[in-house]
Amino acid sequence: MAPDKLPIARWLLIRSTKVSGSKLFPVIIFTGVSIGVLWSLLLPGYILTLDMVFPLDVNQADWFYGLDVQFNGALPVYSILFGLSLFLPMWLVQKLILIGIFVSAGLSAYHLCPSNSRTGKYFAGLLYTLNPFVYVRFMAGQWLLLLAYAVLPLAVKAFIDFLENPGGKNGLRLALLITLVSTFNPHLLIILFVVILMLQISWLISERGQLRLRGFIKGIGIAGFSFILLNIYWIIPVFTEAKVLARLGTISDLPVFTAKSLPGVFNVLFSVATMHGFWRPGYNYISSFLPFWQLIFVAILFVAIYGFVNYCDHAKTGWVIRGLAGVAIIAILLGTGISTPFFSDLYSFLFENVVLFRGFRDSHKFVALLALAYMYLGGVGVDEIKSRLSVFASAHPRRTTQVLAKLPTVLLLLPVLFGLNMWGGFNGELSLVNYPNEWYEVKHYLDEKKGDFKVLFLPWHEYMDFAWSGRRIANPAAGFFARPMIQGENIQVGGIETQSIEPVQYYIQFIIDTSSNNGNNMGQVGAMLAPLNVKYILLAKEADYKAYNFLYRQSDLQVVFENRLIVVFENLYPTARFYEVNMTKPLSAWTDLLQEIGHGADSTGAVFTLETRGVVSPPSLGGEGLLEISYQQLSPVSYVLHIPRPGFVIFSDPYDGDWAIDAVRPLANLGLTNAFAMSTAGTYTLSNDRYLPSLVGYLISALTLSIILVYLTMTKFRDGWAGQPKRQPQ
Repeated sequence: MAPDKLPIARWLLIRSTKVSGSKLFPVIIFTGVSIGVLWSLLLPGYILTLDMVFPLDVNQADWFYGLDVQFNGALPVYSILFGLSLFLPMWLVQKLILIGIFVSAGLSAYHLCPSNSRTGKYFAGLLYTLNPFVYVRFMAGQWLLLLAYAVLPLAVKAFIDFLENPGGKNGLRLALLITLVSTFNPHLLIILFVVILMLQISWLISERGQLRLRGFIKGIGIAGFSFILLNIYWIIPVFTEAKVLARLGTISDLPVFTAKSLPGVFNVLFSVATMHGFWRPGYNYISSFLPFWQLIFVAILFVAIYGFVNYCDHAKTGWVIRGLAGVAIIAILLGTGISTPFFSDLYSFLFENVVLFRGFRDSHKFVALLALAYMYLGGVGVDEIKSRLSVFASAHPRRTTQVLAKLPTVLLLLPVLFGLNMWGGFNGELSLVNYPNEWYEVKHYLDEKKGDFKVLFLPWHEYMDFAWSGRRIANPAAGFFARPMIQGENIQVGGIETQSIEPVQYYIQFIIDTSSNNGNNMGQVGAMLAPLNVKYILLAKEADYKAYNFLYRQSDLQVVFENRLIVVFENLYPTARFYEVNMTKPLSAWTDLLQEIGHGADSTGAVFTLETRGVVSPPSLGGEGLLEISYQQLSPVSYVLHIPRPGFVIFSDPYDGDWAIDAVRPLANLGLTNAFAMSTAGTYTLSNDRYLPSLVGYLISALTLSIILVYLTMTKFRDGWAGQPKRQPQ
């Protein structure tokens, strides 16, 4: 077949031959930066720091089936990680993610910056990658936020391109990139909308905006509608589930999580302006390594201001420059939170009255806007300095002027020095960690046990200093052990004990507090845990583990395994995921259950209704007695139950009113688990209705994504082929 008959293949060949070293050079540069920053951390082993705990629990079945109502926009990320974990060790998957963060941040900033010289583009990429915001967020383990931060400039560029040419194709590209940001982190999605708003205002009041207003309205409709369809899988649960909003912060959080002044800096306003101000202390910022680091920042600020002054009236990019200058002002204003008298009232007002703003108890997240503005303005500032010095050197060809013309290249050292504390594996602050053999021994022990049970992990803290981890990290038990794990969600910071909305969390805390305060307590902990189907307790010999010595005094708990780091207790009390009882008992509080058990009552022998919560007990159906129910699990939202007699079927998973056996909705047993009043024996299906809208959302989002990708791919092929010059006759 003649070449003329293969237009797509010919186009691909031509395009592939156009990939020159110059286009690959930025990739090489920022890959080198990534290696220089991570350095020895790229060797085998895990990097564990605060919220970054690997291996992840990447099998997010509860998210997929809509059983966990927290923001699940990251479901595609975890799905990809789950697929990778089937072929690669999780420590290697983690390294690929971290390399991707730094490379993507540098390249996206490089491509956003409109500098005519590569020097300005490299300055932008280096500054966006190496700054205090990236440092502290990495040290805090917020890798998903950093992934969103890394692609943020690409989304901004897509919006700028869209405003310049507001057609449907650019609108679809914009929708895809905004969706990518939202997939990684909802906070950066809101921050992106702030940038979009400021750029849109700047564009509308410019002459360029006035000329294209009609096309903009049509294009933004396409982009907005596409974004909604692409993200409908998480938009539906976020805006229909009350628990989602309940997870947001409260006004009492602000004093704890607001921006804090950097040690040695005269006020918080300057700290935020220098991209510092994270609320959590104890990090080794650039101020710990480099005297007079403020001079480096002043130089960076000068370059950014210089870029603004020289380009704010530029015919093509002036509106972008002005818009990002406004973004920088907003970043400083909001980034300080309630820490200054100037903006405290405004921040508190927004926090209390704008629902989505309540996700920003940590005001330092707005510093991402500042990094974006500094990067863009600094890049064009370096470009302008380079241009002027080149003209001056051409007019005055002396050796001194030739040396002076190299100054813009020297300016690349500014971001390199500003991120000095990040080089070489974060200056040795972080080290590689392998989970100890003792943890693997316990994992193997639990994996060999038959049955469908839960495990309680103690000590009861969300964050702990593990002796083997080298630093404070989030409890990694749920991601490490294969069995369903109950562990603390109590952040215990700044006087805040916990912000969990899960009743089970408060129930476990009640058991711990009651048992700790009663030295003679015998035989109640196992009974109290039985309704939750907790068969084993893991007590790690970390932190305040000696405060849990009461476990050894329980007659219904038995030590069945112990090594140097963990003690395993078995609950001798009967437990089951599904069981049936024949009676109900009203309680006024959980303390009543303790009294009932103390008088010989069975904690799994009745449906215990908490009358103070407005629940009216149904009539009892007969005598006591736990009867375990056989079942088959079809999926996380569907079970087939073989109910042997009339009575109350108890499902020991957390209470959820969307569960139903046929049309029977659950009561709340102890306010914790599900109890269904069944009047006849037989085989029934237990299912959760919440999966249906989730399934519809997945289908709509997946179909929309497929259509957009196919359309853009075909358009690219068509435009690329059509743009090739016709062959001239020989």
